[in-house]
Amino acid sequence: MWFAREIGMTPYISRGARAVGCLMGGAVGDALGAPVEFLDLAEICRQYGSRGIRALELDPPGLAHITDDTQMTMFTAEGLLEMRARERSRDQSSAAVYGRVDQAGMRPVLEAYHRWLMTQGSRPGTGPGTVYAGMGEAGVSEVLSTGELIHVPRLHARRSPGNTCLNSLETGIHMTPDRPQNNSKGCGGVMRAAPAGIIGADPVSAFRLGCRLAALTHGHPSGYIAAGVLAFMISQLMDGEDLLRTAEQAVTAAREQACCEGHPIIPGNPGEETARALEQAIELSESGASATAVTVERIGAGWVAEEALAISLFAALAFPQDFSAAVQLAVNHSGDSDSTGSICGNIVGAFIGITGIPESCCRELELRPEIRRLAIGLSDARGLTVKA
Repeated sequence: MWFAREIGMTPYISRGARAVGCLMGGAVGDALGAPVEFLDLAEICRQYGSRGIRALELDPPGLAHITDDTQMTMFTAEGLLEMRARERSRDQSSAAVYGRVDQAGMRPVLEAYHRWLMTQGSRPGTGPGTVYAGMGEAGVSEVLSTGELIHVPRLHARRSPGNTCLNSLETGIHMTPDRPQNNSKGCGGVMRAAPAGIIGADPVSAFRLGCRLAALTHGHPSGYIAAGVLAFMISQLMDGEDLLRTAEQAVTAAREQACCEGHPIIPGNPGEETARALEQAIELSESGASATAVTVERIGAGWVAEEALAISLFAALAFPQDFSAAVQLAVNHSGDSDSTGSICGNIVGAFIGITGIPESCCRELELRPEIRRLAIGLSDARGLTVKA
C-alpha cells in the first residue's frame, strides 16, 4: 500500500508512500524554486511580493517544469535500479559486453548519467582512458540508448544544467573519491542523491552510494560527503525515524561514516565542513530563530553542497509537517533556490509521505507518472549494498 493508515494514535506511513513523497516532494520543490534560482531576495520580493514565490508557475499546457535537479535524480534512480538488478542476478555478462564492471559497482549510474548528458545535446568521450575505451560504436550506442528515460521526450529539455556535471560527464572518465578529476563541491552532487537513500540496504550503504554517485562528477570531499549524508538521512526517514534525531545522526555520519571513503584533498576529517553546516542548521532551528529568508541566508546561498544541504535541513526542521511552508522557506532566498527546494522536498516528503503533500502541489507537475514509477521501483528494490 502507498498510503498512510492509523494504528491507534500513531500514523503508519508505508515505505512506498515515503518513497513517492521523497521523489515527488523533491520535484515539487525543484519546480517551485526554478523561476527564482538566479534572482536575489530583493528581486524575488519585487516580482512575487514580500512573501516570495508561493505557487508553481505553469507553462501554457498547464505544467510546472522540473529542472536538471530532478532530471538527474530520475537518471540516478534508473542507474541504481540497474545496479540492483545486476546485484540480484549476479550476472556478469555485462562485463564482457561493456567492459569490466568497476570495483565500486557504480558503472550503471555513470552510464545513466551519460544518457542524461545525451538528452542535453552532448555526448561522453569514448577514447582511451574513458569507460568506453576499446568498445565499438555499436556497443557505445547500445549503452547510450538503454533504459526508458532516454526515450521520454520531455526529459530532453535543457533546464540550466550545471557546468560541473556537464564537463565531468563529457570526459567519459569514471571519477571516484580517490580518483577525482576536479575539486568541485557544487551542489550538483547532493541534489540528486535521494534515490540512494530509498534503495540502499541500510543507512551506511546509502551513505556510501550517495558519496560515490556524487563523486562521479564532483571531486571535492564536501561535494560528495554532503550527498552521502542526504542519502543517509533519507534511509533513516524511510524507516520512520524522527526528523530531528535523523538530523543529529547525520552530523555523526558526516564525521564518522566519512572514513568509509578515500579523501585525498582535505587533511584531517573531510566530513567536518558538512558536519558544521548541519550543526548550524540544527542550532538555528532549536534557537527560536525566525523561519525567514534572513535566517536562511545566515547559512549561505546553497551553491555549494554543504550549504544547500544545511539550508534544506533548516527549512525541513522549521516545518516538518507542513510541506508547502517548508519548500517555500527553502526557495525564497538569494541563492540556488531550485536545488534547496528539491533537497528540502526530498527530506520532508520522505518524512511525511506522499499523502502528507497537498495534492494541489503535485497535480500540475510534469513527468509525474514517471517520477512515481521510479520511486515505487526504488522502494521495491531496497537492499542495494556497497562495500567499503
